[in-house]
Amino acid sequence: MTATEPTSNNHGGRPVFDQDRAERAIRELLLACGEAPDRDGLQDTPARVARAYREMFAGLSADPDELLTRTFDESHEELVLVTGIPMYSTSGPAGQTVDAIAGAKSAEDVVVGDRLRTPAGVRVAETTVVAIGSHRTSALVEVNLIRSTR
Repeated sequence: MTATEPTSNNHGGRPVFDQDRAERAIRELLLACGEAPDRDGLQDTPARVARAYREMFAGLSADPDELLTRTFDESHEELVLVTGIPMYSTSGPAGQTVDAIAGAKSAEDVVVGDRLRTPAGVRVAETTVVAIGSHRTSALVEVNLIRSTR
């Protein structure tokens, strides 16, 4: 996929990465942070970050039926190790510190009912943790939040 390909939200039921839209979003994010995206050193940043996200989320548009066409019968029951398969995560590590209203704490110590400060556009909002899901893949923690009515 290149930046010159036509983009849409999906193609044949699979999402398609919109490079131009991603670049515009990164540019807007830089502006929201008070940066000047046209200044020396940042001019190529929107395109560079968008390319990184395109690569990181490339699997979303992949068709598993096309990728998994080769199968074989094997009578062995030993472990098979396959290397060179890229794996990306957009989750923060469990040891990451979060900004709780009662003071900073480790993400793995967050409990339902905790009040956290979270980004809400260009502002910070108080949110309440309503559920926590975790999956032990090197301490992966997911925190679900609701926006405060305050």
